[in-house]
Amino acid sequence: MFTKEKKWERSRHESPSDASIQTLSGHSNWVYALQSLANDKLASSSSDGTIKIWDVSVPGNGRHLYDLPPGHTQPIRSLCVLANNLLVSGASDNLIKIWDDTIGNISKELK
Repeated sequence: MFTKEKKWERSRHESPSDASIQTLSGHSNWVYALQSLANDKLASSSSDGTIKIWDVSVPGNGRHLYDLPPGHTQPIRSLCVLANNLLVSGASDNLIKIWDDTIGNISKELK
């Protein structure tokens, strides 16, 4: 006998069709945050400690462009975009880092 929770899990995972128009894969662990960037780019952060930048300009043909250089030692749980292509990341290592998305360098580190 299934509980309501188990029925929901079963139906969610055994869905006969996937209605998404695109799947981006490349992280080796849970994805925690997504942030839209300029020029049809998307940033994703993960518990694998990486921030990946994706090109999503053509629906159905998204592709991984590059990873930002390592900057956190723990899962990256949040992303935010500031003016002038600055991307902010927050992680379980108690650090907030500000990145220049156009060149992938850390612009500032806050502790």
